[in-house]
Amino acid sequence: MTALRKENEKLQKENIRLNDSLKDKNLSPEMAELKRVTGELQQSFRQGEDMFAFIQASCPSLVKLRRKPVYLSHAEIQELRSLADVIFPKFGSLVKGKTLDLKESEVILCYLIKLHFSVSEIAIFLGIASTSVSTAKLRTKKKIYAALDISSSNESLDQWLWRH
Repeated sequence: MTALRKENEKLQKENIRLNDSLKDKNLSPEMAELKRVTGELQQSFRQGEDMFAFIQASCPSLVKLRRKPVYLSHAEIQELRSLADVIFPKFGSLVKGKTLDLKESEVILCYLIKLHFSVSEIAIFLGIASTSVSTAKLRTKKKIYAALDISSSNESLDQWLWRH
């Protein structure tokens, strides 16, 4: 056992030495910028996750829908939209604005995505097939990107909506 402990300590010291020697090396400006941007993205992602966890904890109706998704009436969908408007005040004007010219069903889809519901949950809420939700997401993404003159992107509709 002591032999393993000594070997472990030796490896930890070697690890510290190697990390210190890496810190002393000059990174190219591109690598330094990449490291900075990656750090910012990771921090932004963590903040987004933290905020969403807080929202879920603060809104029992969202937690209930996540645990047991059910078909939603028009009134219940409007309640979710109102909740999203409180949480994300600028989001409604984006998706309901004349610039995007989205149909009501596309606006509802955007709201449900913004609230981080999955394709299968949205399908249950709207009483449609999961494949129909996926197709609607693709059409909505194309419509939004065309309206805003965004070139083809690897970013999903979900990611775009979560950023705005």
